[in-house]
Amino acid sequence: MAEVLGKALVLAPDPMLRIRFLMGRDPGRTAELGEALGAEALALGEDPPGVDLLLIAVRDDALEEVCGGLARAPWTRGVPKLVFHGSGSRGLEVLEDFRARGSVLGVLHPLFSLQPGMEMKDRIFVLSGDREARALLESLVRSLGGLPRYVPDLDPALYHCAASMLANGATALYAAGLELLQEASGGALGKEEAKRLMRASLEALDQGEAARVLTGPVQRGDLETVARHLESLEKHSPQQQRLYRALMGFALSLAARGGLAEGLCRDLALLLEEEGDS
Repeated sequence: MAEVLGKALVLAPDPMLRIRFLMGRDPGRTAELGEALGAEALALGEDPPGVDLLLIAVRDDALEEVCGGLARAPWTRGVPKLVFHGSGSRGLEVLEDFRARGSVLGVLHPLFSLQPGMEMKDRIFVLSGDREARALLESLVRSLGGLPRYVPDLDPALYHCAASMLANGATALYAAGLELLQEASGGALGKEEAKRLMRASLEALDQGEAARVLTGPVQRGDLETVARHLESLEKHSPQQQRLYRALMGFALSLAARGGLAEGLCRDLALLLEEEGDS
């Protein structure tokens, strides 16, 4: 995030901020990125310089340690007015030591998969934290061409879980489906067909709620077809079969909401159960 967002801030058509300093745990990477951003590279643990804004962009599993260390630093030239981090799975609790020193706190999380060199235009950023931070964070996102979504009472763990399912889960689902499509067709069908099918499903959601636009054998209550799917997956890959059971089990809950008969719902639920689940 430090690299992708940092470069986006520097290259923005109308830059709102100047990145003056970059602190990092890896001296080589910090120096390299600092040069790319036109920022002075500093080692984590040095007396931090005076800045107005501090963005902490590190791995989630290092966030608490880094935030705590920075909050305990001398800050002889004054603590930042606004301190925010880029983790979607953590809230303000990791920054509370900064509040005790007078800083306003916030969270800025990109609701998309960050890739080097990507455009920020029309990308959604989810913001949370102190209301005093809202206007500045929203302006920062807009300066990148992004779309801010401020949520004052965000549940970070649940939010990040949802984002991971939609992004990482969709990537994993694509890879799993592509593998089956290629094997079933002897390689005649592949990436293009898989992507087109997934896009068509997403486009269908523009027409209504998931329970209304759901199609396929589960939505129709087609027990015979679902049984044949399970049988083919048993021969191909038990792991893929477990994924199919989980996905179609949730699809069944949508089908029930969409009006599938109670008896068919019950029979499909039994069919989709793993052995030992009943």
